Amino acid sequence: MPKIIIYSWKRFFIYWSIGLVLLALVASYFYIDVYDKSKGGYFSVKVDQQTCLALADRLPTVNAAQNSEITYHKGLVKAIMVISIKPLTGPVDLQSKDAPRHLAAFGEYHKFDTVPPTQALFFDWYYTTIIDSWGWIGGTSDYNRYAVLYGEEAAAGKPNYRYNMCVIFAKGASEYSCDIYCNNPNHLDELLTAFTDEVVKMCKT
Repeated sequence: MPKIIIYSWKRFFIYWSIGLVLLALVASYFYIDVYDKSKGGYFSVKVDQQTCLALADRLPTVNAAQNSEITYHKGLVKAIMVISIKPLTGPVDLQSKDAPRHLAAFGEYHKFDTVPPTQALFFDWYYTTIIDSWGWIGGTSDYNRYAVLYGEEAAAGKPNYRYNMCVIFAKGASEYSCDIYCNNPNHLDELLTAFTDEVVKMCKT
């Protein structure tokens, strides 16, 4: 009798384990190929005017063109941020500015009658699906937003963050842009603060 009971439990455990594996495979399929796939593409960026103006107030005057790239990692938020600043030779209208070649969807535009005049242009987030990101593992740069713009050599060894957006500020005779690649779009305010922090450092050098 004990042998029969032990055998039954072994058989139950085997079936239970197989069932769990099959359930995990089905769940993974629906998450990756159905739910995550439906999220791919552009979605709206939202930055309120008060936050936007507070960020702009921190931006110093630019005397010389500079470029910088920083890696941000705080808590669960990880990002690569490519920053460019330059002095302007004349007035600029950010609304007429062409979108970066890797971002086509215009998001939000803010204009403030401050002294000096301030503008902010935000391009919508772009999300690369899990399946599409696997193309980068296979060596196809089309599935890595960073590699699309900066090349495969520059992208080698860097995380392929699937969320990407761009922001441009114009304040007086200065322009500031930041290309953001991150793992979580819900912390945009935090990333924009890191962007302005880096701009302040750049203008001090």
